[in-house]
Amino acid sequence: MVKVISADNQEFVVPKEVAEKCAFFHACIEDGEDDDVTVPKVKGRELAKIFEFCNMQLAEPMSSVPVPLRSVELDTLVGTRYNAFVQSIDVTNELVELILAVDFLGQEELMSLLCAHMAILANTSDNVDTFLARFDPSYMLTA
Repeated sequence: MVKVISADNQEFVVPKEVAEKCAFFHACIEDGEDDDVTVPKVKGRELAKIFEFCNMQLAEPMSSVPVPLRSVELDTLVGTRYNAFVQSIDVTNELVELILAVDFLGQEELMSLLCAHMAILANTSDNVDTFLARFDPSYMLTA
């Protein structure tokens, strides 16, 4: 087991095989560091989502996201379970922070899923201004 401490001091105890799905934790464990890992750049909310995804990956691996996307229906690309996971992410308040956390921790499969979700959101949006305003409501005031 690995104890992970987030930037906001939340503690997560996860199996090593779950943690090792992220390159950051894999490197820490491989380097022989303690089984306690502090992640100064990632908050607990994002770590919880990342570990949820890693657990899903261990139980039932996600099929690769095709590039270019063949559909705007994410469930047809990766399945209903992974589509439900990504749909549970609050686009306005969570998505960008989660992408930054995933990038920092090096979880490639989740990054592919999140990027596909962003691409579908952009593709199905009425216009670019509306799409960008979902992530930064002040954008409409300055654009």
